[in-house]
Amino acid sequence: MDEMIHGFRKLYSCHLDDYKAEGVLYRHVRTGMEVFSVTADDSEYFFSYAFRTLPEDSTGVFHILEHTVLSGSRKYPGRDPFSALDSHSCNSYMNALTCPDRTLYPAASPVKKDFDNIFSLYTDSVFHPLLRREDFEKEGIRVGREGFEGVVFNEMRGDTLQCESIASSVSKRALFTGSPYFYSSGGDVRQMIGLSWESYLETYEKYYNPANCRLFLYGRDIDTAEKLRLLDEEYLRDREPLRTLPCVCDTVRWQKPERQTVLCQAAGSDKGEFILSFLTEGHSYDSYDNIFVSVLVDALLGGPANPLYSALLESRLGSELSEQSGMSADFNEIPFSVGMGGVREEDAGRLEDFILSTLKKIAQEGIEKDILEASVRRQEFLLQEVSGGIPNGLRIFLKCIRGWERGLRLDEVLSSSSCLKKLRSDWKERPRLYLSEAVNKKDRTREIKT
Repeated sequence: MDEMIHGFRKLYSCHLDDYKAEGVLYRHVRTGMEVFSVTADDSEYFFSYAFRTLPEDSTGVFHILEHTVLSGSRKYPGRDPFSALDSHSCNSYMNALTCPDRTLYPAASPVKKDFDNIFSLYTDSVFHPLLRREDFEKEGIRVGREGFEGVVFNEMRGDTLQCESIASSVSKRALFTGSPYFYSSGGDVRQMIGLSWESYLETYEKYYNPANCRLFLYGRDIDTAEKLRLLDEEYLRDREPLRTLPCVCDTVRWQKPERQTVLCQAAGSDKGEFILSFLTEGHSYDSYDNIFVSVLVDALLGGPANPLYSALLESRLGSELSEQSGMSADFNEIPFSVGMGGVREEDAGRLEDFILSTLKKIAQEGIEKDILEASVRRQEFLLQEVSGGIPNGLRIFLKCIRGWERGLRLDEVLSSSSCLKKLRSDWKERPRLYLSEAVNKKDRTREIKT
C-alpha cells in the first residue's frame, strides 16, 4: 500500500553509501512536485528549491526573476526581506543562482529554528512573489538619465567588458546551436533592452510551477512531515496541475567544424585567446560520464607534466594555457575546451592543427599509467573531501539534481565510489578508446579573442 503524507506519495527510500546518509523521495499527487529528504549526521541544515528554466532568448529574464522573486512576497511584502532576516539570522549560507538550464534557491543554517524561518521565507518567495513592476525595473532594466540601467543589466554590462568572460561563454555556447544552452541565461545587454514586464510575468507563470519544481532537504533531524504539510496546505493543494516541462534534448551534431571570432578590447595587446571546444559524448547527469571525463581532462591538463599541457607550453604558440581549458558540467552534454592565451592571429591555424595532432598522438600512444593513476586518486580525494565555503548539503544536491530531473534513481546518481571502481576496471581494458573517439569527432568550434 502506498504511503501518503500530506498529499505526497512516498516513492522510495534509499541508502546513500558515499555520504553515510538515508534518503526518501516524495511526489505531490496533485501537482507532481518532488521532494528529496536526506538525513545525515551533520550539524548544518540545508535546503534548496530548483526550477528548470530553459532560455528561449538572451534577455536574461530568468536572471531578473531570480533577483525579483526575492524582493517581496505575500507573507513577506518588504522590498528586501532577506536583509531584514539576515540582521538577526545565524544562517551559514543564503543564495540564489541562475544556471544555464535551472534556477536554484539554496540556504543553510546550523540552528533548526532559524532554518525553519529561512525555509518559510524562501518558500513564500518562490511560490507567491509580488513581482512588482518597480522591482522589475530596479533589479532588471529601466531607462534612466544616462540610458539603460538596472542591477542585472549593469551586472551583465560589466560582464561584457571582461574578455575572459566572453571567451568562456561563447566558446561553449557556440556548441549548442538550436538548444536553450545557445542563449545566455544571465542575459545579453543587447537583448535585455527588449524584455517587457508582461513577458517577464508570463515567464514566471510558465516556469515557476510545482510540476517544474524540485525541493531538496538535508540535515540531522529535518521535520520532513511538517515541511510537506506546509507545502500542501499553503501552496499546492489548490494549484491546478500542470505538465512537467521537458529536459533539454541532446544537441544536433555538426557535419563540419565551425568557427567563432569575437572581438573585445584587450588591454594593450595585439594578441588574443584561442580556444578549441569539443562536445563530448558524456552526459552531466550520468555519474560515470562525469567522473570519466573529469579524470580524462585531469590526465591531459592537470599540470605542466601532463601530456597535453606540456605539449602546449613547449609549442610556444601562446604564452600560457587558457583558463577556459577543461570540462564543464553546466550543460546536459559535457563540453571539453583547450586553448592558449597570448596567441597571435596568424598563429591560430597552426595552434588548432597542433592541438588536434597532439590529441591524436596521445590517443595512439596512450597516457602513462602513473599519470592516469594520479588523476584517479585526485578524483577519489575530491569525492571524500569536505570542501569549505559551501554546505555539505549543497554539494550533494548539485551532484544529484540533473539525474533527479531525468527520473534516475538518486542512490545510483550519488554512488560515485562505485563509478570510480568501474572506471579503474575500464582503464585497464580500454585505456585509449574514449579519447580516440573524442578526438575524431567533428563537433568543435574555435574562437580568437583580440
